[in-house]
Formats: sequence, C-alpha cells, structure tokens
Amino acid sequence: MPSATDSPSATVPGPTAPGAPPAPCAAPRSESFTLGYAFAALHVDSRVPDVRELLPRVLGPAFATTDSGAGAPAGVLRLTVRLRGSEEPTAATVHGLERMPTLLLDGTRQVVLARTPEVVTVLQLAEEDATELLLTAHPGTGEVDLALPDGSPGALRAVARTVKFLVGAQLTAAGLPVFHGSAVARDGEGIVVVGPSGSGKSSLMFLVATRAGWDFVSDDLVFAWAGADGAPRMSGWSNRIGLSVATLSGHPARRRFEEARLRRYDQPIGPLDVDADRPWSRADRVRVYCDIDEFLEVARIGGAAAVRPRGVVVPVAERDRKGWEITVEEPGDLRWRSDFDANIRQLKHVTDFLGLVPRPATAGNGAVGVGAALDAMPVVRARYGRDMLDDVPRFWAEVTEALQRARR
Repeated sequence: MPSATDSPSATVPGPTAPGAPPAPCAAPRSESFTLGYAFAALHVDSRVPDVRELLPRVLGPAFATTDSGAGAPAGVLRLTVRLRGSEEPTAATVHGLERMPTLLLDGTRQVVLARTPEVVTVLQLAEEDATELLLTAHPGTGEVDLALPDGSPGALRAVARTVKFLVGAQLTAAGLPVFHGSAVARDGEGIVVVGPSGSGKSSLMFLVATRAGWDFVSDDLVFAWAGADGAPRMSGWSNRIGLSVATLSGHPARRRFEEARLRRYDQPIGPLDVDADRPWSRADRVRVYCDIDEFLEVARIGGAAAVRPRGVVVPVAERDRKGWEITVEEPGDLRWRSDFDANIRQLKHVTDFLGLVPRPATAGNGAVGVGAALDAMPVVRARYGRDMLDDVPRFWAEVTEALQRARR
C-alpha cells in the first residue's frame, strides 16, 4: 500500500476543526444512535434518511443499534453523516487527483486531499455499487465527518462500508483474534468451518443452515473475545456474501434467489446456471452476491451473534468420493487458527493514518487469553463427495457428534 505523509496543497472546504459546523445542506430529519459490536461502539448523528434502518440490516446480526439521544457516550467514536455541500471537492473537481497520495482499504481507493495534525481529508472514490464520499477525520478527537453526494442506495452502501472500518479498527486495535472462517450456531453454541479460499467453507455453511436448521454466524471472517464469564465468544464480521450457485442445485431456495431483487444487481437475476458437472474449483465457481439481510431473508434462515465456540471443522470436498469420512485431529498438530489468521495490517495502517483509534491496553476488553481457549477447541476433518448434498442433516449430525466426543 502506498504510504502518505504530507499531501500536496489543496483547498478543501468543509469542517476543519473539531466541532466545526458542516457545510449547509438539506437535512429532512436527523437520527442519533449508537452502533455496537462486542465492546466496540460508534455514535452516529445522521442528517441523511434511512442510515439507521440500513446499517444493522447490511452489517448483520452482530451489529446492534441503541438510542443515545443527542450526545455521544464518553470515549466513543463520533460519526456525522450529511449531504455534501456544493463547494466541497469531488473527483470531478479536484485537479491532479491521479498524482495525490492514495490509500487502499479492502480494495477501495482513497485519495488523501489534505493532512495536518488537526485534520485529515480523504476522498473515497466511487465503486461499482457505492458512490464516492468525502471523509474528514480529526486525529486524537475521535470525530469523523462523512459527506455524501445524495441519499441513494449507493451512497448508503458507502456509509455502511466506512462504518464497518471504524468499528473494526477498534477491535483490531484491542488485539482481538480475527480469522478466516464461516460459522453456524445452535442454541448459542457455534462451530467454525475453516479452510483455504475456495475450499467450500461458505457452501458448507449455507447447506448446514438451510438443510440442517442451524443459524448463520459468519460467511468469511470471525472475531473472538472473552465474555464476562471469561469464556470465548465469537461473532461474524460483515462482508457481502458470495454464494456458489452449485449449492442451489435441487435446493428449494434456488427460485427465490433467481427472483429476488438483490442490491448488487438492482433487478431479478433470472435463471442460474447450476450445472452439477461443473468442476469443483475456485476458478470454475459461479457466485451470486447478496448482503447479509438479503441472504437471511431469501435463504429463510436465522442469524446469531456472540455465540460460544465449541469446535472447528476443516472441510475437504472431493468430487469423486462416495459418502464421507470424519476424523478427529489434534488441535496442537493442526494449528488451525495460525493457519487462517486474517490479514488486518491494511486496516490498521489506514486507521492509524487517520489518527482515529487509540491503542488501548488489552486488559479488561476481552482479548486476554481468548486465543489459548480457541486453540484448545476440538477439531475434526470432514472429507465428503457430492452425495453429501443428498443427506446434509445426517452428515452434520456425525460431524457434531465427533466434536462432542472429542471434548470429553
């Protein structure tokens, strides 16, 4: 990632000091609330409609909103969301944009317009389904201002993405473990499915949730921390879900996905190619993309957060295998968590650059000791072929029974 120290000179209208009034804009109504995840929190003052309604839907069941009146709780990051003023910079009006320092956050290009000890101004450029926005941060104060071009779905998606980064920065600054894995839960107890990209962990999560009646926790990333009782808790992180259409072959949800008006496409997808003979490889996989709320609604499954992790499954999909084979692994031999730790250096770099999140001591925030507890969980490896799709409940019952035996 290119680093940026000082920006080229640029005139950037808008707020330039903590507490400065935003540029004049139309504000039909204001919403004030706190968004929380685990022990992290973000106070939001939105002058753009529908932000409060959209955020928990798009971000998923691990994020919750509460009323916080007109003021932010002490020590909580504060975010203002408003419409952009007519004189504020845009990609179309800033000269020399291509020569300015650039940050990359989760594939999103952010151009640094100005950086001083008092203010950092970043123009987040538009993407396929998200409009550009102007982010103004005040280092050391915990104050962030987001200026949107309009209240369109694309603008609201850009807000949701930024909110996710601001909350995630608090979790990573506290040292919480985060790893690649899908997860499902039942009665407050969760099972993590880990594997390299393309190993089928997301497909297995979908099948277990829809065929075996478990709740959705995560599609790709999981944060873990210690609860008040000292025991580990885990919740899924918000990412748009890419569902392999092969899992919809013969599935009752197939027609619902074909007819749904998903935000990514803004129109019904139509007939999906669920060719059962397509090779089982990442290169040959065809996906349909949906937000978490869309996924839960169309698949007709429940979501869960802050569940107690009880075991780890390593899936091995083998196209020509008949039936399945489940073996118990030694957690110390597999070292599953170190193998699938998520790379969060990019997030830390960008949020450190903005000067938003202090580095707290980990004591008292749930990070201490949770890694050792996760590493001690039982692990099973499940090798299966295509015929597993015909009897998912029995397959998963044998997986969970193997985990329970290993815990004794």
